[in-house]
Amino acid sequence: MNSLEETRLAEDLRRIAADPPAGLDLDLIERRGTQRRRRGHAIRGLAALAGLALIAATGLAVAGPGRGPRSTAPAETVASVTHRITAALNVSNLMVRTEANGSGSSGPVTYWTDLRTGDSMLSRGHGAARITYWLQKYFDRRHQVLHWDMTQVSYGPRTWWTRAGQAAKPPRGGVDVEGAGQASIMTPQYIAVLLKHVASIVGHPYVNGHRTVELSVSADAGPKTLLWADAGTYQVVRTVEEFPAGTHMKPMVSSFTWAARSAALVQQVDHPRIPAGFRPVPSGG
Repeated sequence: MNSLEETRLAEDLRRIAADPPAGLDLDLIERRGTQRRRRGHAIRGLAALAGLALIAATGLAVAGPGRGPRSTAPAETVASVTHRITAALNVSNLMVRTEANGSGSSGPVTYWTDLRTGDSMLSRGHGAARITYWLQKYFDRRHQVLHWDMTQVSYGPRTWWTRAGQAAKPPRGGVDVEGAGQASIMTPQYIAVLLKHVASIVGHPYVNGHRTVELSVSADAGPKTLLWADAGTYQVVRTVEEFPAGTHMKPMVSSFTWAARSAALVQQVDHPRIPAGFRPVPSGG
């Protein structure tokens, strides 16, 4: 298809051919053709410059003044990180599975927590050394009293026991799992209490397949805790408690898995199951 300038040139030629002079003025035709070509080059050059100017203007509009983008992520602070981790611990449609090892325990411990009810289930050991321990609790807001029920099943001797208790106010970090004989469990409740102490941001390493934000938390004269939370969800994926050298205690390492709250998990975690044929014994036995 002819360009606009070529079309105009053709029209000029037709006009010249239609005029009655005796002969065609070839010089005139050549001069007009040259003028049209020059005008076409000028127009195309201006169009190209206008396109470059538009691209530059668009880039400036996106990037804004300076070298970086106009909108940047808010600055990360200890306060913002701890707030987001604490908020993630209060999601009621999730359950948290903790796998812990160390701190004088007799083997790996698996600890489930229902974030909606606060109920938990602990499993430790294998075969004859296996125990399962349930802790159910509820808070009487009217009288400001915490009630709990503890149930333990020991598979070696095929026994079980249960005990109820209450306290005038909730203990720090929740009820101790004394029946399970476990010195320390990094529960979600304890993490929430821990984050109220002095903390600092260490870095952003990859841990358990997650890009994380790493915090170092010191609680008075107690152990120093390193905590890793997913940088997107702020769900805790790993913690390490480092105890003072004088205690001769190994670090407590805990890994966390977050699962959707389901009917099967509620049945497993919130409701003690006594196997058939197991006999009751006094609490703590």
